[in-house]
Amino acid sequence: MGVEAIENRRYEYTHVWLSVGGNDFLDNKCDMSIADKVAANVVNVIKQVVDASHGEAAVGEVAFQQDLKILYFGYSIPSRDVCGQGRTAKLFAKQGEIIFDAIHNSDYAEYVTTFDISDMFVTSESSPLSDPSYFADAIHLNDVGYTRLFSGYNVLRFFDCSVMQIAQMAQADGQLPIGALVGSAVAIVSVVVLACFWLKKKR
Repeated sequence: MGVEAIENRRYEYTHVWLSVGGNDFLDNKCDMSIADKVAANVVNVIKQVVDASHGEAAVGEVAFQQDLKILYFGYSIPSRDVCGQGRTAKLFAKQGEIIFDAIHNSDYAEYVTTFDISDMFVTSESSPLSDPSYFADAIHLNDVGYTRLFSGYNVLRFFDCSVMQIAQMAQADGQLPIGALVGSAVAIVSVVVLACFWLKKKR
């Protein structure tokens, strides 16, 4: 559905956050024999996103490829032992490595920035699993988790933002919905992106 929305887009886009792979792995009972297939599916989605970013060319002209940047995190280690028998942390980390390797060795590697967040939410108390206070369920982050994830330096830099820009945005007399930062995950991502591009436009 996400790729279809991009293909039929109304707006130009330069940054794409891609979050796929974890559910496929989990739906197959954490079966490592299909790990390469899951990774190939992720690369195929990336291919579709890149292909959809090509503009329509006039007769006799070459289609324009805009400057596209794709962000791929993979999945953090779940907050519960979803694979059973204490295997979850090890298997999710291994699946993540296989996906990252497939992306880096694909024809689309130049478009993708990868960040390994597998142990980002693991604490000394929750180890080897993630701290459930950051999760809405076993594998999906809640608002607190997404806020922590998208306020990190690497993510802000990916969106061409800086901590200073976010601080400036927060002082902008309510012209942007700062309160959304404590709302849904979609709102968090939207506010970060809007903050960067709004400040650039203002300059």
